Amino acid sequence: MQKLPASIAEAPAPIANVRIYTTTRKKCVHLSSNNCVQCAYMILAIPSFTPTSSPELDELLLTYRAKVFTPHALQKYHRDLMYKPSRHQILLNDPGVTVTLSNDEEVKLMPMDPHDKPNKGKSLVTLVKLLENSVDSKDWNNLPPFLEGMVMAKEKLPEGWLQKVVRKANERGRSGVIIRCAEMVKKTGVTLADPPIAEEMMLGFHIRAAQARWTGEEVENALKQAEQVALMMEANEHCGGKLREGQEDMRKSVMVIGVLLELATARATHINAGKDVDGKVIRYVKNALVLCQQSLVQSAKDHIEAMRKLERWLPLWAGLKMAQKVDTVRQSNLASNLREQAEKLEVAINEAKKQVEEQAAGKPRRCLNMYIEVSSL
Repeated sequence: MQKLPASIAEAPAPIANVRIYTTTRKKCVHLSSNNCVQCAYMILAIPSFTPTSSPELDELLLTYRAKVFTPHALQKYHRDLMYKPSRHQILLNDPGVTVTLSNDEEVKLMPMDPHDKPNKGKSLVTLVKLLENSVDSKDWNNLPPFLEGMVMAKEKLPEGWLQKVVRKANERGRSGVIIRCAEMVKKTGVTLADPPIAEEMMLGFHIRAAQARWTGEEVENALKQAEQVALMMEANEHCGGKLREGQEDMRKSVMVIGVLLELATARATHINAGKDVDGKVIRYVKNALVLCQQSLVQSAKDHIEAMRKLERWLPLWAGLKMAQKVDTVRQSNLASNLREQAEKLEVAINEAKKQVEEQAAGKPRRCLNMYIEVSSL
């Protein structure tokens, strides 16, 4: 009896009507006399994209699918057929080689240069620009499958890239797409334990409410999404399990607690006539006061740190101030404590603001715009 090869990649050249079984999967590849290979492997489905409003975006996404995602989804034997010139004739013979994926999609393999791939740095910059210039949901809805493909292909994203995407999504009113990515954390890699990602998401909710002057449907929607994000943080895949290097339990974040407080108090004061109708204001106030006892107010070392501190502190400051106008808080023994903590925080905020203004020299800064929107509350 003929000994099976250690792997299909070591199998001899195809001959007529031979079935070669792999040692790793209980499926087979049928090699027919015309060199057509019908593969019955349970290969994972390759993320697919829907047509966008931009031909350039369509081309970028499809190029990644064909040249990055597809090869990584296939078995080594298939990649060898695609990449090794000595095996290209198998693909070029009619009718060629077709691979069936787990979702029944059939992929016809074609000769390919393993080095013919998109320049990751340049192409990802282009992708951000294309999304940034679009408010079309069908463009943004392709972000989750793109990230899924990058995870499948083990392609590491440049530092800061995803944070920028989250910021642009918030600016274009597409925060829901980022939430969907976070819900698919195992596929997309978007985890709320990553401080820049979680903070940028929460900051987007703050900005939406501030631009709506803290009232109306925008505040309601921002609070709903902020609470959805906070709830997701409880999952093991986010902040509820073991954290990896560089990750933090963002449930204790100044930004997260501050945004939840300010949105709940904004709804109470500007929509519900100063009433805490569901008890959320009191709950978030207590969380904020616990946080304030932990010496979170420390001077910034430079203007960059000052900008970050302003973005983290301002939502909390807004929440502490607005909470004092809510009936149940005003009538409790929490009011004086809130006032004291708000005053302490204001001193640190003004100090950080001065550092940023000196460096900015009149140029616009997001944190300074935030200060203007919050200071009058």
